[in-house]
Amino acid sequence: MIGIAEAIQLVIAVVLFISLVVSIVNLRK
Repeated sequence: MIGIAEAIQLVIAVVLFISLVVSIVNLRK
């Protein structure tokens, strides 16, 4: 089982990664 703290860290990491990809895509336009 995964703990709540690990789940929150995973969600934050995914959100930061997605925002980074979106910013890179916006810079290429």
